[in-house]
Amino acid sequence: MKIDFTALPTYDGKIQVSFDGGQSFKDYNVSDVRESGISLEDSQDYEKIKIQGPANLLQNLNVISKIGARSDDDLLPEDITGIVLKDFKVRFDKSLLQKYPKLTSVTIPEGVTTIGNGAFKDCSSLTSITIPEGVTSISYAVFENCSSLTSITIPDSVTAIGGNAFRGCTSLTSINIPDSITFIGDSAFLGCSSLTSITIPEGVTTIGNSAFWRCTGLTSINIPDSITSIDAFAFYNCSSLTDVTIPNNVTSIGYTAFAGCSSLISINIPNNVTSIGGSAFANCKKLTSITIPNSVTSISSHAFYNCSNLTNITIPASVTLIDDNTCNSCSKLKTINYEGTEEQWNAISKGDNWNKGCPSDMVINYNYQG
Repeated sequence: MKIDFTALPTYDGKIQVSFDGGQSFKDYNVSDVRESGISLEDSQDYEKIKIQGPANLLQNLNVISKIGARSDDDLLPEDITGIVLKDFKVRFDKSLLQKYPKLTSVTIPEGVTTIGNGAFKDCSSLTSITIPEGVTSISYAVFENCSSLTSITIPDSVTAIGGNAFRGCTSLTSINIPDSITFIGDSAFLGCSSLTSITIPEGVTTIGNSAFWRCTGLTSINIPDSITSIDAFAFYNCSSLTDVTIPNNVTSIGYTAFAGCSSLISINIPNNVTSIGGSAFANCKKLTSITIPNSVTSISSHAFYNCSNLTNITIPASVTLIDDNTCNSCSKLKTINYEGTEEQWNAISKGDNWNKGCPSDMVINYNYQG
């Protein structure tokens, strides 16, 4: 059995291989192993093999992704479980480790400033990774579908978390997001079903589309005052989330932003919100009451669809549109507290089936003052 290095480029230097999980490394001349490979004893524990080498061998996938097998007796890349990279100058390149389903640990060296798109995508056995100070961004889909990753610490040098960065990290229970972060991309934590709490740092202004979609274990989240918008699907199907405080600077709540948050008991909508997107709170089945601030002028379609325990809503006189199916299937909604007059209420444009499925004896309290 052997490791096949025929894919290595011509290089007058060395590569290091460890057979004990990285405790010690043995040097090999590249010119030698390119021709003969490295022979292995049948008793060798291949689960502990690690490989390291200079950046100009590794950075363009010239080593790790191309250590191939030419016969059934050769060691396949999929058998390698740990890799230590060294001497990278700037960038840890895209998809470098995607072909290693058994990889459990990676150490990224000092000097790397960017982790490229999809660098660790689909490394489903990866449980730990060390990100050094100096990395400034975590790019698109870097850890997507790393389903065994349980925790990660992001250094203070990082300012941005790209879209899909941790999507599908179903074992991730905790993550430390430093105060240096100013941007969290779309779907960044989508499907992180084991994540129970998260604090978004001051400086982030937008919670992107689907950022925490289907984080079904999430029970609490701290949203900072710097946030001005909560985009579509941001907390969609966060079925364990019990309460949310939306900060005062938020002006818009996107389409389906909190839909399917079936454990949500209460939510505070601040006075600066001017628009509530369609289906924003649909299927929030434990929500019992909600107050819409007087900054809102329209309530979009299906906004409170199937909120089956909702008993009362307070609507300000500023609202001029209640769209289609807004309160459809709110079977316990017996009271609408309207802050305007009956004449103003009758002047509101109401969409089809806006109150379908509501109790027939639902009461509208006009001139409500709280």
